Amino acid sequence: MPGGLESFGRIDPFLLGAHDALDRLLVPEKLYGRDRESKALLEAFDRVVAHGTPELVLVSGYSGIGKSSVVNELHKAIVLPRGIFISGKFDQYKRDIPYATFAQAFETLVRQILSKNEQEVGRWRDAIRVPWV
Repeated sequence: MPGGLESFGRIDPFLLGAHDALDRLLVPEKLYGRDRESKALLEAFDRVVAHGTPELVLVSGYSGIGKSSVVNELHKAIVLPRGIFISGKFDQYKRDIPYATFAQAFETLVRQILSKNEQEVGRWRDAIRVPWV
């Protein structure tokens, strides 16, 4: 270090912490290289909004390639302005439980509905009530 104690017998003034390393890893929230996949999910959502016909979108691929990150990116883009979003994630340790991923997704839906006010819960109750029950 120029102006160091050993070289010059003095230490020049310096800004504390100017060259310190962060104590934690900061991962950027932006997805890179997933524009095509994100676009396909957003287009599916836009079709549902435009036509009112529900769609089921399945995302598959090897573990660790970022499927959840792509889905979560869609979640951020649509939930606040336009709707309810549910997703489920396959768990290899629950693969012997039929439809576990769907159950997880619908549990998320039920939790979101029950967090709303009583009037909104009533609208959902009426919308999903089976007519013959």
